[in-house]
Amino acid sequence: MASRTGFDKYFARKMKNAEFAAAYDEARSVIDATDQLVRAMDAARVELGMSKAELARRIGAKPESIRRLFTAKTANPTLNTVAQIADVLGMRLDLVPASVKRSGASATGTRSRAASHLRSRRSTASSERASASR
Repeated sequence: MASRTGFDKYFARKMKNAEFAAAYDEARSVIDATDQLVRAMDAARVELGMSKAELARRIGAKPESIRRLFTAKTANPTLNTVAQIADVLGMRLDLVPASVKRSGASATGTRSRAASHLRSRRSTASSERASASR
């Protein structure tokens, strides 16, 4: 078993505080949801055979910003950037009610419910697409 660092011990002490633990769990769920969304967009880009440079060109961004988005350990894209990328990839964003719990949810359910979903426009009925664009 690896020895614990000073930070590990400090963090373990802080996590005993219910208020700190709740704030940490909430922040962690946002980070995880953002990461999940960015990874889903990158997977869709790869599936389409589109380079990062081509994606950048299509949304009017610098290629290095798209490279950073898909390779950084922690990405934090703007909603506008996410929407532009989703559009170019033929995807759309769906918001899922926070009260929906899925299997594997954490005790508070925050991790699995925080993520938005990307869905292909091809799998969405045209009437649904039209009402969503209003």
